[in-house]
Amino acid sequence: MSNQKEDWKDGLYGDDVRGKLIEFAESGWESIPGDEREKWFSRFKFWGVFHQRSGQESYFMLRLTNCGGVLEPGQLRAIGEVARDYATGPVDNPEFGDGWIDFTTRQSVQLHWIKLEDVPAIWERLESVGVSTRSSGGDTMRNISGCPVAGNDATEYVETRPLLDRIQANLRGDDALCDMPRKFNISVTGCREGCAQDAINDVALEPARKLDDADERRPSSNRNASSSDDGEPVRGFNLRAGGGLGGREPRRARSLDVFVRPDRAYDVVRAFVELYHEEGGRENRNKNRARFFVDDWGTDAIREALVERTDFPLDTAGTNLRDGYTYNAGEPTERGKHDHVGVHEQADGRYYVGLSTPVGRVPAAEAIELADLAAEYGSGEVRLTRRQNPLLVDVPGESLDDLLAEPLLETHAPDPDLFTRGA
Repeated sequence: MSNQKEDWKDGLYGDDVRGKLIEFAESGWESIPGDEREKWFSRFKFWGVFHQRSGQESYFMLRLTNCGGVLEPGQLRAIGEVARDYATGPVDNPEFGDGWIDFTTRQSVQLHWIKLEDVPAIWERLESVGVSTRSSGGDTMRNISGCPVAGNDATEYVETRPLLDRIQANLRGDDALCDMPRKFNISVTGCREGCAQDAINDVALEPARKLDDADERRPSSNRNASSSDDGEPVRGFNLRAGGGLGGREPRRARSLDVFVRPDRAYDVVRAFVELYHEEGGRENRNKNRARFFVDDWGTDAIREALVERTDFPLDTAGTNLRDGYTYNAGEPTERGKHDHVGVHEQADGRYYVGLSTPVGRVPAAEAIELADLAAEYGSGEVRLTRRQNPLLVDVPGESLDDLLAEPLLETHAPDPDLFTRGA
């Protein structure tokens, strides 16, 4: 017997909710029947529309998605303009009622004090620059986490942006998989630090190296499939699953004893997502996150199921290439702290500048100014970290001094004091 939210989803869910939400927006949020509001508010979450708490009944929070924390040129400016024009609470509201944005711990953006009546216009403005709110809430695959400087990091082991983009387009974008048993978090990183916090995701790929040795869990004829043609070991990913926080039995993701090359990583992630989608259980919402699914099946059985769902043999886990999970501890290295704040040289000789933003909250005007600085001094891209800080990337060395002298960097400093850095 399914639970109530599953019954609601059976009635209407996913992309089909958008048209109904627009109807309610046109007639006003109060047109939603009082005895059906809980149901509709639950359905709206798929489109990133969350009803605010008691006392704020006519307002909603809007959550956006941007894969791996990447905001492309023009996107942060558009978000800031939307916040300025629409994210405004009542005059007597003391809680950020004059246009703020929040950088989230999954490298995305949230806007508060949004009226349902304004959502269609907001969608039009955001979608015109490639920003979506789809699949940012509810029982779906959430924003994909990754190293915010993937493709730029001078010391990364595996370049992950093509893989992140493929998962975003072909997995999160698959209508057949939009209705998961519960929310589902994915992280993919190829860097040293563990900055995407893979251990607390439902499925995670983390950088590894597979040595050219006998693999007893593979057919002998295929033992070296993950090695290059000349017999040298190659870099790829180890697969982990079943991590998560939350109030019910938090735990770290567990190894599935799988190493996969970058060109096969998408297929393995998809196989796990499909397995959980089909077998994860939908009866008890308190016990159907992926971590409970891993508990129930066990890692060996899940590995065997993945073997059956892929058309290539699976190697056993390789050597983890991480320095250790030092990202949250902020332990110093030759490059400074593991939080991306500060000035760092990229692989191409340019620089990225990480700015401290306490608790990730930025006034709309400052978000717009950040976007303009990114365009003036860099490529226009802005990256967001899981610590809720923005990075300006692709800054030429000759432009660094001018960027660092900008007044906004007194507020969002690349060299904050210890308290501010950790906030």
